[in-house]
Amino acid sequence: MSAPCSICSTATATHGTALALGKYEARYLVCPKCGFVFVQDPHWLQEAYRSAIAEEDLGSLWRAVRYSKAVKSLITFGGFDREGRFLDFGGGFGLFVRQMRDLGYDFRHHDTYCENLFARGFTADPEKDGPFELITAFEVFEHLADPLTTIERLASLAPTIVFSTAIVPTPPPAIGDWWYYLPSSGQHIAFYSHRSLELIGKRLGLRSYSRGREIHMLSSKSLPEPLFKVIANPRLAKWTDLFISRPSLLEKDFQRGLDRKRSEGC
Repeated sequence: MSAPCSICSTATATHGTALALGKYEARYLVCPKCGFVFVQDPHWLQEAYRSAIAEEDLGSLWRAVRYSKAVKSLITFGGFDREGRFLDFGGGFGLFVRQMRDLGYDFRHHDTYCENLFARGFTADPEKDGPFELITAFEVFEHLADPLTTIERLASLAPTIVFSTAIVPTPPPAIGDWWYYLPSSGQHIAFYSHRSLELIGKRLGLRSYSRGREIHMLSSKSLPEPLFKVIANPRLAKWTDLFISRPSLLEKDFQRGLDRKRSEGC
């Protein structure tokens, strides 16, 4: 029996099957109303996250560089408090947080599965350290077994969520015809259409924005859609220093690390 859609509760249909981790049958369901595609009962997730970053994921460094430019531009031109505190949810090795701190923004890291290697000392407990001006979640949404619960949690901590996930084409391609399904990793289990993101936003009282198939935002802010597409362009970041230049936090962070070591008697 098919499970109802995780986004809009509509009855779903089987879209196809594949072998997750090369050995578990993964059944993909598709919603005829909102276009959301998801894996039913991904019982292998604990095994899939024995390695937090999938072997197939070679884009961590590229994303940190590219998305730091987009977020810098969004903060600068989108009316956000540049002095605020920000959270990178599902932050992986901490590359993006370190990049943003180097650019002068007080970003913190949170990831249940992955060790923070590059932004040590700046790990946050979302509930204890929030609220935040803005939360980022890059390549996270496709990993969510219960998307609405997690996204609602994030929305309770910040009025804006900026994230990346590849939008499923319309109609959804067969399982073997779209690389983003990535059944070999066992980690990608949720695939969103623009319509499904709009429905999530409406449920949470947020507006949904997308720049093509890559960068998205759920926010209480009301921005013209064309403006979002312009200011979320990573190429715009090189012009932001003409309007606002921020001192890097690298030196202060380095000194903070030294002080912590001294206080620990190291």
